[in-house]
Amino acid sequence: MTLASFDEGNEHLDGTKLRFTDANDQNFKDAAAEADPLVKAALYDLYPDHVNLWIDELPVPNPNLLELTPALVRQIASLLYAAYFYAKKYSEETLDENSYAAKLEQRASAIILGLTDGTYQLFDALDYQSLLQGLQAADFWPNDSTVVTDEDNIPGLNTGDPLRFFKMSQTW
Repeated sequence: MTLASFDEGNEHLDGTKLRFTDANDQNFKDAAAEADPLVKAALYDLYPDHVNLWIDELPVPNPNLLELTPALVRQIASLLYAAYFYAKKYSEETLDENSYAAKLEQRASAIILGLTDGTYQLFDALDYQSLLQGLQAADFWPNDSTVVTDEDNIPGLNTGDPLRFFKMSQTW
């Protein structure tokens, strides 16, 4: 299993010139075989308990043993798949480096750097579920408990009316 799907790799390829045809496309397999170990190695120190469990889709028989690859990691992998495919294809025609392949690789490297230096963090749907546990409607602003006070002085609204917008000075 790869970190990202061939469709995700195709998002970074020009469909009129280059395309991964399917998951069995040899170009896709070669790019994934080159990119996946690099991505996992770059992120292993940050996510040692998860890196080796990441796959592009959960198999039906035993999904509890594996995790879906986080979206940001899928993006890194798919950028590298496309970069390596472009570089390989265009190296057959010229000795010069393909500038688009280099840009894709730089974008992937910038995301990896952002993860390692703390600029970016991995959040996915499962993470959000744990963040939301225990929250109630009153925890989200503005809500029905937010009302106009004497201090507000808003034309057309009276004290006690619902106040359903934020003020720049409002803090929690």
